[in-house]
Amino acid sequence: MISHTYDEKLADEIYRRIRNYVPVIKELLNTIDSSLKNKI
Repeated sequence: MISHTYDEKLADEIYRRIRNYVPVIKELLNTIDSSLKNKI
């Protein structure tokens, strides 16, 4: 059996970092979408 411990400080840090990538990921998805639409 494997047990895991929840580290709230680490979870908060990960969440904070991931949030910073949302605009970049949205831009990437828009670029991919536009590229695919241009190929059809």
